[in-house]
Amino acid sequence: MKQLYFLLVTAIFIGCGNSLSHLQKTGRIPKLDRTDTLAGIDANNDGVRDDIEKWIKKRWKKDIKKQKAALQYARASQLRITVDLDDKQEILKVDKIGERASYCLWRTFTDDKENKDLDDEIKAYTSNTKKRFLQFMEYTEKISNLMNGEVISLIEEDTCEK
Repeated sequence: MKQLYFLLVTAIFIGCGNSLSHLQKTGRIPKLDRTDTLAGIDANNDGVRDDIEKWIKKRWKKDIKKQKAALQYARASQLRITVDLDDKQEILKVDKIGERASYCLWRTFTDDKENKDLDDEIKAYTSNTKKRFLQFMEYTEKISNLMNGEVISLIEEDTCEK
């Protein structure tokens, strides 16, 4: 799955629209929103970009528990690229939301490879334009600096949204 992430990032930076189109046409990746905004299109305002929501609902149409966990993680990933990077408290709040979503994902998708692949896919799909990718990288740097030296405890309770 790391290959897919790097392929998407490479396509973004060198403009390989044809390769990206081919992957989308063959169904290897979903047709992704490439509007010039951080948030992209979220017509129903549920916090998940419509293209990613459609992909998740199609992929796990018969497993609602996995669908909900993937949507929760996608929502948290979306927050990471739309949070105000000058607001330290909001960044920390988004990080906590992300931790809970990540823990839900790991508890729901118990196969380590499937879980890691899904984590990579959602991150890649969420940061699928240069603008989104750079914002995600800046968020990652900011949260890393804010959390420097902080001990993170394991979450005991169920963190999946109902």
